[in-house]
Amino acid sequence: MMKIYKNHFRYFDLFQINLSLQVKSKLETKIKSKLCNYPHRKKGKITGYTDDHEQEMPGKIIEMGLIPDTVFEVLYQAPFGGPLYIEFGVEKSRVALREEEARYILVEAL
Repeated sequence: MMKIYKNHFRYFDLFQINLSLQVKSKLETKIKSKLCNYPHRKKGKITGYTDDHEQEMPGKIIEMGLIPDTVFEVLYQAPFGGPLYIEFGVEKSRVALREEEARYILVEAL
């Protein structure tokens, strides 16, 4: 009977190690996506911009203050593929971005 318990504890230890590695890897890797695909009513952070060479990124994105490391929240999207309404920054500024403009912005969940 002692042998069964020893094997049981060994299995439990291996399970704990595997579980802790899975949790650690999920915490370290944050999913990056585009702002146009980001869910509503969840806070996120702008990480950068896409390197899409087909079209040039509009300069108004940076002029509006949507720069890397800015915390934001997508409030809602107008119907029929309309603009995204975004609240961002410490002062809670709000802007409306077309989906074409939101494709240039890379974000990650907080």
